[in-house]
Amino acid sequence: MWDESAVLRDIALATLKRLYRKRGGPCYFILDDTQVLKRAKKMEAVGRLYHHATGRYGTGHTILKVCLWYRGVTVPWGSWLYVKKDAVSRLRQPFRTLTELAAEAIRNASLPERLRVVVLFDAYYLCRGVVKACAARKWHFIGVGRGNRSFRIHGQKKRMDRYGSNVLRLAPISHLKALMRRTLWHQALKDIARHVHDKPVLRRLEKLLAA
Repeated sequence: MWDESAVLRDIALATLKRLYRKRGGPCYFILDDTQVLKRAKKMEAVGRLYHHATGRYGTGHTILKVCLWYRGVTVPWGSWLYVKKDAVSRLRQPFRTLTELAAEAIRNASLPERLRVVVLFDAYYLCRGVVKACAARKWHFIGVGRGNRSFRIHGQKKRMDRYGSNVLRLAPISHLKALMRRTLWHQALKDIARHVHDKPVLRRLEKLLAA
C-alpha cells in the first residue's frame, strides 16, 4: 500500500543527514494547522468549519502539518487529517483532537538523537498533552501563551499576563537610546584606532574606550 507520509519522512531524514553539522544549531519542529475549503460534500472527513483566512464558514478539511527548519532549510515532515467526532464512526477510527494529534506527532517523530530539537507552536497548542510529549522526548519548546492561561513555578500558580509583564519588562526607551549611542561610539573609536599609528593618539583612544 502506498504510504505517502512514510515516503515524505524518508526524504526528510535523508535531507537532514546531508545537512547535519555538529555545530549546526537547533532543529526546529514546527507545528501548525491549516484549513482547506472543499466544494464537494461527499469526501471522507469533510465537514463544516470556520475558515480563518477568509472569515467565513464553509465545508472543508482541517489538517495538522509539521515541518522542520534546520540550518536555514525548511523540510516538510508530515501531515495529519483532523476528523470530527461525527465522522470517526464512519471511518472506524478513534477521535483525536488537534492537540492530541500534535502530541502524537511529537512522540512518534523518528528524528536522529544527535539533533537538538526545539518544538515551535502557537497558543492553541500550548496545553498539557503537547508539553508532556515534549518533556518525554527531552525537547525544549517555544510557544505563545494567552494572558488568561495559568501555570506553576515551584508549586506556585501564576497567570501568564501578570507573570510575563514582570519577566519581559523592557528598559525605558531613553536608556536603550543611550546604550545604542554608546555602542556606536565605541565601534567608531575602534574603527579609528585601526588606522591610527601615532602612540599618543592611540593611548587617548584607549582611555576613551575604557571609560
